[in-house]
Amino acid sequence: MHRIINRNLFLIKLILGLATISLGLGACGGKAEKAASLSAPPAPITEADGWPTAPDSNEGATGNNDIATATPVAVGSSALNTVFPVGDLDFFAFNLEAGVTYEISANDLCPTCDSTMALYDSVGTDITMDAGYNDDDYIYYDSRLLYTPTVSGTYYVRVSGYPDETSTYQISYTLSSREFTDADGDTYSPYYDCDETDPFIYPWGSDNSPDGIDQDCDGVDLIYYADNLLYPEDAFEPDNEMSTAKTLLPVSGLAREIQLRNDYFQTTQRTQTTDGVTSDIDWFKVTIPPHAKYTLRYLTFTGATRFSIYDSLGTLIYANFLGTYPIQNLTDLPETYYISVAPLTPGTGGMIVPYIEDNGTDADGDFSYTKDWDWFDCNDSDPTIYSGNTETIDDGIDSNCNGLDNT
Repeated sequence: MHRIINRNLFLIKLILGLATISLGLGACGGKAEKAASLSAPPAPITEADGWPTAPDSNEGATGNNDIATATPVAVGSSALNTVFPVGDLDFFAFNLEAGVTYEISANDLCPTCDSTMALYDSVGTDITMDAGYNDDDYIYYDSRLLYTPTVSGTYYVRVSGYPDETSTYQISYTLSSREFTDADGDTYSPYYDCDETDPFIYPWGSDNSPDGIDQDCDGVDLIYYADNLLYPEDAFEPDNEMSTAKTLLPVSGLAREIQLRNDYFQTTQRTQTTDGVTSDIDWFKVTIPPHAKYTLRYLTFTGATRFSIYDSLGTLIYANFLGTYPIQNLTDLPETYYISVAPLTPGTGGMIVPYIEDNGTDADGDFSYTKDWDWFDCNDSDPTIYSGNTETIDDGIDSNCNGLDNT
């Protein structure tokens, strides 16, 4: 997936201590029906973010950076791996039988990561384009191969960061494989599909609103009513002021791999009810570590919804936006920020599913973060080392985080 970097806007954001905004995508629609209260909220979850910090166990003395050193993998297995450090490639060897369709995945990615895969035959010829189905961005940024060999033998899979084997990005991912099945005929295997008995339920499917069924596997049922008075109260009330704000935790892994994160979104979905004059306001709070950046995003929304951000003293930082908002803690201590979610126009209703993405820290003040794909810092103790910096020839220092010292 193509990545766009806008460093000038990023620098302005840092200098002002505010943020740039880019609008996201939303969806609405459906038939209005009698409203019902949402189910009781599940407990918040806390999970590791999966960002790579060390080579995986497959590297060994010689690594698995080419076909000759490929790691043997049994079909049906699953294991966490990392592309680490910069310049690492992961090769795996599979024994496949002719006439059997196989599905191989590199997914369960770190929060801002993007994987790519390539397929090679037994003599090392790249046959990626010969695969029956090769999708670099299958469920958002993850990768998936679907292949039916005509000859039995050993085949090889290469995993790297975007865009290909020349990538300078580090990622963590789960490599898994299986014989492909699809009981309900919706083209998704049980590995991805959240309901293998219904052909109209699959990741990023069309969610009918509101029928109590999660057709798109994101963990929530889309709620939209043409009549604003029908929006139901959510199960997280009371959360109508800062003092009753509910904790919003960073999402584990790449949020838009929705079939893997649907338990998280069940804890963040909110509805804004209305009596036609005033509207419900939902409050969240998030505690950000020193010198860290969290990015507020949303999965989907209905109605004209808006966010507002406040610091721990209740001072308004930014008001009335719906989009992407990086929240930065520039201090040496953890800081709590508050987020209000409300309809843009009082007297209207709506629904939104927000989430928080952890972009790591910037302890050395070089405007780059340790978990930020687009502007990555591979050495957070040296302000002269970050992705995009100019290399000094033959100084023995990798100043631009590409894993090399230019010579």
